[in-house]
Amino acid sequence: MRLPNDRYAEIIMSPAETALLRAARERGLPAHPGERMIAHQIAAYLGFLGL
Repeated sequence: MRLPNDRYAEIIMSPAETALLRAARERGLPAHPGERMIAHQIAAYLGFLGL
């Protein structure tokens, strides 16, 4: 069953396209690679580490 707001996201950054993301895209489903997640977390990491 697919819900109207289904999204597929990967936390793995390499390779950029994993089997999960490839399968989602082949089915026409929204898929987001891991780079987006890390890009939004960099500031939090630096703050936590005091950098």
